[in-house]
Amino acid sequence: MGKRMHNWSEYSSSSTLWELIEEMLDTLGTAWGNGRFVPLLEADVAAYLYYLLLSHFDGDGSHLHLETRIRNGMDGKKPDLAIGPIESDDQKNELFQEFLKKSKTKSFKHRFNSEVIANMVLEFKHCRRSIGFKTKVENPIIKLGQLKKTCPKGRGLILFLDNKVRTNESVLREKIINARGLDDRDLRIYICRKKESDQPSWTLL
Repeated sequence: MGKRMHNWSEYSSSSTLWELIEEMLDTLGTAWGNGRFVPLLEADVAAYLYYLLLSHFDGDGSHLHLETRIRNGMDGKKPDLAIGPIESDDQKNELFQEFLKKSKTKSFKHRFNSEVIANMVLEFKHCRRSIGFKTKVENPIIKLGQLKKTCPKGRGLILFLDNKVRTNESVLREKIINARGLDDRDLRIYICRKKESDQPSWTLL
């Protein structure tokens, strides 16, 4: 029996997408533990997860986008990975016409650029030796918070800790949960930890 083909229509809900992401994190962790994946920067993580997702969908990357524009998005900031379709020309033109009605200027050289209608947005942070809490945790939480209305249940921060990082994990988790706050519990935060003797594992806060 051949390999089962997957298509994007199977993953129309945030719950099925999260199940898929967690499956991909398991695969990434195995490769990380076996030395077949050696991340130095966040771009390595984004690229490897992109590859895993692309393989899962048999090369269909129509819903996968790296550092792209998000419709109703993030004040010009771009997420590491967005999952969702690109808006159609009709949708883009409809937005443009609405903008023209509200604008005092009636002459434009360019229409709006195409954007992704995001079902999920992910930020990755990789720590090799230490954790800069503001840049690795606080800033991404603020960034993803801008998409609370646009993508309420499809936002995630995935923090990768190498085995050289020395930290009290219970204290770290408490600090991260406090930084997220009580009003945005739909923002998922994962800690993926590589240890000296065990395979890397992930925890959802």
